[in-house]
Amino acid sequence: METACAQGWEARGLGLDCDQCRLHGFIPLHATSGSAVCPACFASALYQRENNKKAVEVVHRLNAFIDRAVDDGLLPHLLVAHRKNVVTRLAAVSKALDRAGFKIVAS
Repeated sequence: METACAQGWEARGLGLDCDQCRLHGFIPLHATSGSAVCPACFASALYQRENNKKAVEVVHRLNAFIDRAVDDGLLPHLLVAHRKNVVTRLAAVSKALDRAGFKIVAS
């Protein structure tokens, strides 16, 4: 999850339950405050809790691009393309080092 967050593929935040409009929302961590406010109706709301305990529950949400890719069945293709790009870059670096007289030893 750390890698996905660092690459912008998902966001951390707090879940929100509004008793007024029944919205089950998501507030990114950077936008949270001490008191929850529903983004739809602006009523006072509650952050979601872990198993009805006092601690709030940190939730994760995929960004819109990744979420749509999952819905369309494209995520495996994107991951393969990303992997292929990384392998291509490593091969280019290896070739350049070979030309310079260095050898890469796989471990």
